Amino acid sequence: MRDAELFDSKISKIDGAGDLGSHILNLVKEKKVESPSTSQQGRSTTTNETESTESSVREAPAPKQSGEAS
Repeated sequence: MRDAELFDSKISKIDGAGDLGSHILNLVKEKKVESPSTSQQGRSTTTNETESTESSVREAPAPKQSGEAS
């Protein structure tokens, strides 16, 4: 919300911007925010911007021993 307010205050000073800032501010005010407990259900966890889910974890193939055919 504060970012939208700052954007509105900055963009309103630019000629030709019209009501862009107030339009963005109204969109942010109308946006429904989910509670943290509902927003986390069914989503994968992210750590250091790397997505990890149990279904996407794959093990590396075992190295072939000498004498095995390809």
